[in-house]
Amino acid sequence: MNNNLEKVSPTSTVLSTTSSAMNQAMNGNEDKKNAAVNGEMILFYGSGCPHCAAVKDYMAKNNLSAKAKITEKEVYFDRNNALELQARAKDCGLSTDRIGVPFLWDKGQCVIGDVNIINLFKERFNL
Repeated sequence: MNNNLEKVSPTSTVLSTTSSAMNQAMNGNEDKKNAAVNGEMILFYGSGCPHCAAVKDYMAKNNLSAKAKITEKEVYFDRNNALELQARAKDCGLSTDRIGVPFLWDKGQCVIGDVNIINLFKERFNL
């Protein structure tokens, strides 16, 4: 897989992959898709990404794991997670060639960037 990382905004990092990898993800594991659709939130993040760390720190400080099922998936070093990230983005109608992290999949809604994700948590959990 061709992974290219680049900064696109002050609140996210872009992960680019090949279209063949994207096709593989879209035809892949339906169990993962069904888990997300059935109420699970998925936070896609990259190891070393400072914006991702901000989201994870916020989650820990506010004990969000006790309030919601939030699965964390690292995408820089895990190809399957990166492919799943692209599949979720496509489900939201987002471009599949440039996807930013942190990226939250929430019951069919895609939220990108630490500020947007933290704001969603604040609203959802009355923080």
